[in-house]
Amino acid sequence: MLDVNQRISKILQSTQPAKTLELINQVNIDGLTEVNQCIQIAQVALEISAICKTVELSTKALSLEPENQALYTNLVTTHMFQKDSHNALKVCEMYVAKFGDNPVVQSLMGNAYAAIGNFELSEQSYKEALKGESKLLPAIQGLTKSKKFDEKEAIELIQNYQLTLDETPHPQAKALINYSIAKLYNDIGYFEAAWNQASQANELINQFNSPERATFSTNLNEIMKNYSSPVESSDSDAEPILIVGMPRSGTTLLENIISNNKCFYAGGEAPSLVYAVTMAGGEQKSTHTLRKEALNVAAEYYQNYYLEFSGNSESQRIINKLPINFMNLGLFKQLFPKGKVIYIKRDYRDVIASSFMENFSLGDNYTTSVENIIFMIKECEKIMSFWLNKLDSILEINYQDLVTKSEESNKLIAEFLNVESASFKKDESEESNIETPSLWQVRQPIFTSSIGRFQNYEALKNLPEQITSE
Repeated sequence: MLDVNQRISKILQSTQPAKTLELINQVNIDGLTEVNQCIQIAQVALEISAICKTVELSTKALSLEPENQALYTNLVTTHMFQKDSHNALKVCEMYVAKFGDNPVVQSLMGNAYAAIGNFELSEQSYKEALKGESKLLPAIQGLTKSKKFDEKEAIELIQNYQLTLDETPHPQAKALINYSIAKLYNDIGYFEAAWNQASQANELINQFNSPERATFSTNLNEIMKNYSSPVESSDSDAEPILIVGMPRSGTTLLENIISNNKCFYAGGEAPSLVYAVTMAGGEQKSTHTLRKEALNVAAEYYQNYYLEFSGNSESQRIINKLPINFMNLGLFKQLFPKGKVIYIKRDYRDVIASSFMENFSLGDNYTTSVENIIFMIKECEKIMSFWLNKLDSILEINYQDLVTKSEESNKLIAEFLNVESASFKKDESEESNIETPSLWQVRQPIFTSSIGRFQNYEALKNLPEQITSE
């Protein structure tokens, strides 16, 4: 029988995610006696999205060394990965009771409060963090997004952030502060100042993360070629939902509306399709070649992915609102022939206005210039036109209709998903964990002020109503 260190060695050497998970599941966590053992396994578990095991291992590590302050912040972070903000807060409170205030812990508390919608306590936590460390970037970003600031508060924060900006050498850190200042200027209607700050941020981001348009177009064309011919599908009867479209097109709002019906689980922006294929032993570039057996396995992994998070998704229809999944609709329908797709569209000028102001850090960054955003919109429309002609069970929704004709839109969505439209009514007494660049904004009642946002910015006012084909 292998001892613990031999098991850990096998886990670290494993190159097959499914086998790695099997090896991790064989470890007796209660029997671990060294913190380093827990940390090593937890890191691998997190890499393969075994979040429950990551939490167990992080909890065990803390029990072995309760005086190790770093293990507290590590456990808080793993709880946040699990979308378990309440337990994250409990660990923060344990830390403060044992060691006193700490800026990093206060910032983590701010994140947890924001995730459950308690923005008053979130704001307080971020401010406490910045009292202790004025340059703490997560606290700067968190505080900025905790609410809409009035002019007096905004100007004071802008002045503080500007001092921090002047003292910050790293371009990426500078960019994040610029985005925060841009948001504050937007709050108080200084739109050109906001645009200038966002422009500075995007120029900095482009220095180390410039997109390759030709490569993206080639990949997209290859996907359409691969799925032009018939492909196999799984035997799954599950009916999960994908919400796709451009970033900042209303995907979070739409998820919130649908998940008010408790038969749906708000899964957020999850890489669960890639995870499912990887765990099933497939490769992302050749998903169209997967056979039924592998597709059945991948469909099961997709469903199980969400069981790693707090809340019960086992009896619910899962919503995945990762916008870039517009690339993956062929794969999604292979895994779930009965799955539903909602494609949300928004005035492309408002998409530009909103996307330009945000930092999207995953993958190639296509939101750092007006030209890049327009390129991505065209690519999105091109492949969605292909899917609409190729696949069934895709519903197109317009963002403007969603906010100005909510009753009609809800009825249309409900019919598409085979539920009652009345079930989309929000229960104000319930909390939910939200992940989006605008946490505070999406908690507010549906509003129409975001329609025509582009008109606030001189750089966008003269754009045509429609994107012209090249």
